[in-house]
Amino acid sequence: MAVESHQTVTIREVNKSLLAILSTFFGIGIAIATWYFSANNNRLDKFANVQNEMNLKIEKFSITTELTDLKVTKLENRADAFMSKMSAFDKELSESKMILNNHDQLLKKHENQIKELEKR
Repeated sequence: MAVESHQTVTIREVNKSLLAILSTFFGIGIAIATWYFSANNNRLDKFANVQNEMNLKIEKFSITTELTDLKVTKLENRADAFMSKMSAFDKELSESKMILNNHDQLLKKHENQIKELEKR
């Protein structure tokens, strides 16, 4: 007849085994969570980098637009100054033409007077 050996398992041994199994699952869960959050952070970092690049491009465009506006304003100011100088020059030119016409009239008058005197 065969001898049957009965092993008795205590609650303490069962608890140790369960604790080891639970600890293993907990460790695996922590590892998976760490990997998941790391992967998510990498994706978020890539997204943030793309967003930062877009913000830099927008800021560069904004600065370029402001510089262009300043150049246009400067050119407009120069054009206004040129137009005011040209207007002043035109005014002086018309005054000079008037004076020249007056001198021409006086010269003709004097020439006519000289001719009259020479005829006498």
